[in-house]
Amino acid sequence: MAQIGTVLSLIAKAALKAKELLDKHSNKTVLVDLIQTVSISVLMKTVLKLSKSSPDSLVMLFAHLQQSGKVLFACQVPKGSAGGSAIEWALHVCARLEGNADGSNEVAKGVGKATKVSDVTEVLHWAEEFAHNKIRNAP
Repeated sequence: MAQIGTVLSLIAKAALKAKELLDKHSNKTVLVDLIQTVSISVLMKTVLKLSKSSPDSLVMLFAHLQQSGKVLFACQVPKGSAGGSAIEWALHVCARLEGNADGSNEVAKGVGKATKVSDVTEVLHWAEEFAHNKIRNAP
């Protein structure tokens, strides 16, 4: 029973974070942001909620675990998007964060390293620009 409560709590946290981000980024083609969480599950659920509410947007969220220097990230790309695939986007971010990623054309997640907040901020800008460039250069 406690496990069900934990799952519901994660879903509620993801829904709240998704609403906050939608208010901040409404109608963006590419939505890249940093959220406060230590859970890849919350990160993934938040990405899924955002994508459901903004189905034409490419979404990538990051969480910086400053104590360990790890950076969690998750993304979703609409099926058939001009922005490429989620796994391609995640692998390019991994190259910048010296990490690894897995996923599919629509959904991917990964983990990397960044010791300073400025490193994370730089990767956020780079990830957003990468997605915009993919869209601009699509046939």
